[in-house]
Amino acid sequence: VFYSQILAEKAMAWLQGLAVRGSSSPPPRVLIGDPGRHFFLETKSASNNFRLVGEYELPSSLRDTNYGMVRTSVWELDFMGAAG
Repeated sequence: VFYSQILAEKAMAWLQGLAVRGSSSPPPRVLIGDPGRHFFLETKSASNNFRLVGEYELPSSLRDTNYGMVRTSVWELDFMGAAG
């Protein structure tokens, strides 16, 4: 969902809304897979609401279709940080 600045901003606003509405119960686990897209890195840096879950090497069959990226990361959104 972090393909462009507009989409990244809308996604984060929506996720932060979920965090606020779900503050009385355990929030859902939100995982975001990203191979290092500029808008995700920018969003992640600005919010500090993400925790690295793991890093994985892309299979060779996916490297060609992902502009030569060889690794991807999985991040978890920290709802407590997103809500506050």
